[in-house]
Amino acid sequence: MTRIQITKRLVDSLKPRPAEYFVWDGSLPGFGVRVQTTGARAYVVKYRAGSGRSAPTRRLTLAKAGTITPDEARTLAKKT
Repeated sequence: MTRIQITKRLVDSLKPRPAEYFVWDGSLPGFGVRVQTTGARAYVVKYRAGSGRSAPTRRLTLAKAGTITPDEARTLAKKT
């Protein structure tokens, strides 16, 4: 399986599709980019609200792509 590193070049190359989709980072679990049908892109982090595998998963939007760099978003995701 290929491990994708989220970079500015990758984020800029993401195109809209008929349905919203996510591209997840291979080096930091839970960190990714959401691409909406309008073409808007945002950095997100996915986490479990609680402890254990039965805890529900949540997504938190960190920032719109373009307002911060992928490295800054990755640092925010680590803090979250």
